[in-house]
Amino acid sequence: MNTAPRQPSTGSTVPDTVGSGTSTPQAGNDGGDGGDRELRPIRNLDDLRSVLGGRLSRPSDADWDQARAAWQLLVDQQPAAVVHAASRHDLAVTVRAAGALGMRVAPQTTGHNAAPLGDLSATILLRTGSLDGIEIDAAAQTARIEAGVSWGDLATAAAPYGLATIGGFAAGVGAIGSLLGGGLGWFARSRGLGSSWVLELEAVTPDGVVRRVAPGDPLFDLLLDGADIAVIAGATLQLHPIDTVFAGALFWPAESAGEIFRAWTAWTTEVPETVTSLVRVLRIPDMPGVPEVFAGRSFAVVEAAMELAQEQAEAVLAPLRNLNPQIDTFAITPVPALAALHMDPPDPMPSLSCSALLAELPEDAVDALVDAATRGPGAMLTSVELRQLGGALDRGRRNAVAGCRALLYAVAITPVPEAVAAAQAACAAVSEAVRSVRSPMEVRTFTETRIAPERLFDDDSALAAAKREWDPGDLVHAAHSVLPHQEELLVS
Repeated sequence: MNTAPRQPSTGSTVPDTVGSGTSTPQAGNDGGDGGDRELRPIRNLDDLRSVLGGRLSRPSDADWDQARAAWQLLVDQQPAAVVHAASRHDLAVTVRAAGALGMRVAPQTTGHNAAPLGDLSATILLRTGSLDGIEIDAAAQTARIEAGVSWGDLATAAAPYGLATIGGFAAGVGAIGSLLGGGLGWFARSRGLGSSWVLELEAVTPDGVVRRVAPGDPLFDLLLDGADIAVIAGATLQLHPIDTVFAGALFWPAESAGEIFRAWTAWTTEVPETVTSLVRVLRIPDMPGVPEVFAGRSFAVVEAAMELAQEQAEAVLAPLRNLNPQIDTFAITPVPALAALHMDPPDPMPSLSCSALLAELPEDAVDALVDAATRGPGAMLTSVELRQLGGALDRGRRNAVAGCRALLYAVAITPVPEAVAAAQAACAAVSEAVRSVRSPMEVRTFTETRIAPERLFDDDSALAAAKREWDPGDLVHAAHSVLPHQEELLVS
């Protein structure tokens, strides 16, 4: 693979970035991120190691297995090397080095959704998790974040100012990766996708230049539409004056799943846009750290976050509370505490998941899903859920979820290899149950297999054209490329 040519001129270039767009990557003064270093060509990975402010791991290093590990432990990532970036300089010099060495770069913060990356043998895995800087401007109600910031860290940083970010269900997921996939979260129906509230992106293009781009710049729109043509070094986000919401969960015995799913489906047609909710069948394993009241039990669960005063929220919730849940956790909730609402595991684990966008929710399809989730192969799934869509998601930026009623997401914990085949059969069963109401589109951040770009991107042909222009050597390697898989293989 050849070094990418000089890129189309767009955006403002960050002063003192690494190099000047020439074909040989060099280290230089990057404005404080990397310090002053002697200019030198990078001919191999050892040369790259010598100019990084962070560190580089290779297969012979003692920390190799830890360095390359994905969040999803079933994914066995085997890159050529791992760069642990300590600065914007490290991102830029790694991109330029990869181009000169005929390699690719796969940026990764936490390793969620790593499976679609595929073969990484000629790829540098670029870890951004140490780039965790957050600057809150309370007066402007904005946050400037670096590439490795998680949703949980951002929520915690914004909360003292009575502000909240839009996007994210789980605390440990990287904000940048989620935003590039749209940014669904607990305020989705009231505020839309998180990507709708991005004010600026700092992007390292394949020439190794750091560019700041904002709405109105073609590169900005291409990146938020999903084009894998740059490594994102940071972003500026619009925050919102939200300090608390009325949120929680209702739990019933799993045997009530049919009744609860039907009731939730009807309820979601009546609630205001200020409510974002989901319903699921949840099987909680009996393992250390799980409260005794939940351990080893199965439930039908409704979770919701409501941007409503408590009295209004109580009235909206009443039809579901009238179904006599065994456990009711709804209360006034600080925004950072929403990260715990869905009870996502805090640590990496082996699992297998599947998802589907549902255009409609007729009763027969809901019943078929519940049947598939509670009997036969589907009975081994840890969680089978429907996430409510609509509201503000049907407006604003183009997105795959617009016009859909719900997102189906199912996941199975697979602690032993033998469980993988059973999880695959279970996912196939729940997917088949909703086939008649399934949208042709998928949500990138919930899709853990490689599929055709036309099912992931609204205008895949335009994004593929941009990829060929900005990154003809396919240097930037994303989980879901805008290029058809066959073309991606040919370029690589």
